[in-house]
Amino acid sequence: HIPNFALTAAEYVVRDAAAEQGGGFFNNLFCPLTDNKSAAVLSDGGTAYLLGKSDQGEQLHNALLEIPHGSILGRAEIVRSTCSEKEYQFIPKDFAFLNPSEQLQAPPLADTISINPVASIADLHEFCSLKAAFFFEESGTKVEADDLLAHLKKGYMGIKPVTMRHGEKVIGMVSSNLNSRRSAMINMLYIAKEARAKGYGSLLLRWYMSHLLESSPSICLFYSPNNAPAVKLYDSLGFEKKEDWILALKR
Repeated sequence: HIPNFALTAAEYVVRDAAAEQGGGFFNNLFCPLTDNKSAAVLSDGGTAYLLGKSDQGEQLHNALLEIPHGSILGRAEIVRSTCSEKEYQFIPKDFAFLNPSEQLQAPPLADTISINPVASIADLHEFCSLKAAFFFEESGTKVEADDLLAHLKKGYMGIKPVTMRHGEKVIGMVSSNLNSRRSAMINMLYIAKEARAKGYGSLLLRWYMSHLLESSPSICLFYSPNNAPAVKLYDSLGFEKKEDWILALKR
């Protein structure tokens, strides 16, 4: 049973993905507050999403104790009412939708550049290596690529992972951790340090969005407002901020 009370635009993206078991919910779904009328926790085993009213902080905190999770994501007010900064590191996140008036087509690629869906365990390990680098840069958290591989290998197709190569070298990755028939959420766009400031991030993102729109009518994402290059990139592509969220990592 997936909660069906009034939600914000971003919360509906999470709820729809859970209801259809899309993205990270492809392999696991935990929902301990099924009888609550105004708040709920949905977890894919890695991230716990807090949905609903911020005055349910105590119930949400108790529900978090029941489910496996490594991080928490929710609207800023609900995370602050549920979690303590003594226990968690708070990372601000802006939620944005792509302006529906934007017309996207897959961009042409140079002969030395290739973008392909992850199609094997070997591909997935390369993807996880970049994902581990992403975690370390964003929060200082050291995660082993092999641990990420173990978590993802049973259901990785659900997050639609893609890698970018320059020749034989993998230089970028992106995925969609929440997707449904109504919307697809892009997460963890990452370009290796040595390949930055060359337009690869924009190229990879435009290619990926054009393919996501084939199965979902709208695209959204979270980004760190303190990451100036990311803010500039998403603004240039037509994303519009809608809500303030927080990613909470256990200290």
